[in-house]
Amino acid sequence: MAKRRDKAIILLTDAGYHEPDKVDGSTLAAVAKRSLEMDPVNIYPVVGDYLKNSYTDIAKQTSGQVIASGDENDIVAALDKALTKIKNRPNAKLKIGEYYAEVGQKITFDASDSYVVDGKITKYEWDFDGDGKIDQTTTSPVTSHVYTEKFDGIMQVRMSADNDTVSNISAPVKVGIKPNLPVGPGAPQVSAKIIERNGNKATIRLNWQPVDELSSHWLVSLDDTNLGYTVGEQRQLDITDVDVSTSRKITVTGIKADGYAGKPATIQVDNEIPAPNPEGPTSRPCPYKIRVGLFTIACRYQKLTFGSWSFYWMVWYIARS
Repeated sequence: MAKRRDKAIILLTDAGYHEPDKVDGSTLAAVAKRSLEMDPVNIYPVVGDYLKNSYTDIAKQTSGQVIASGDENDIVAALDKALTKIKNRPNAKLKIGEYYAEVGQKITFDASDSYVVDGKITKYEWDFDGDGKIDQTTTSPVTSHVYTEKFDGIMQVRMSADNDTVSNISAPVKVGIKPNLPVGPGAPQVSAKIIERNGNKATIRLNWQPVDELSSHWLVSLDDTNLGYTVGEQRQLDITDVDVSTSRKITVTGIKADGYAGKPATIQVDNEIPAPNPEGPTSRPCPYKIRVGLFTIACRYQKLTFGSWSFYWMVWYIARS
């Protein structure tokens, strides 16, 4: 997913700054580093001509620009110029918002989604370790870099446009460090069996048990089709009217409350025709079936035997559709 920035600070002052700061000890390098970490932030000092050189470094290291005014009467015009620069600067984007790689693995940085309204980006300056020093300059928005040792920091690319504006975009880079992925629900224990059958149409009873307490609901799928979600403490589901002329796969996946899916568990239901019962079937399907919302009201003929006497009676049941 493309990442972009749109943050800027207009620094309006009539005095220079202390290096380091006398209050909190901040240095220019610390301010530049923090600006990258904040997505980043470009600083536009609006100062008198006599302070222009003093603020050049802080503007450059944060990919901003100094706007100098000749006297107090020019302040409004200088502020307007700063706002125009901010509005017209390149819209800086990276294809990926965070990079992971192994030591020695080539990483491709792609800023080709960046653009300028009524202008053109003419130069890309790449700082692969976020130290403020440009490591490579290109006219192409795509470049590659190999980190030869473990690295956990920020990269940036600064871009200049032909309308005399600049901006940059930064992203975390982790080399030799595994992604910190969220913990998802484990694969549940699943079983399934055919409990009713009429030719190639069958009702499959699905049962599952979680291996942890991370799931708030469950996604049930038949082959590549999602049948829907179950909630609460439900751990059993009858799937009706399943064509079992071929083997079918049923998958159960635990879903966290935040929507993060865990590991799926899949079970295969084979096309097995039960062996005939020499005494006759104990139950037979009946043709009556009513669908009500998510449920199906159906019936079957259940065999009852008393001594040498046997007969069938109708049993109604409710199944989830």
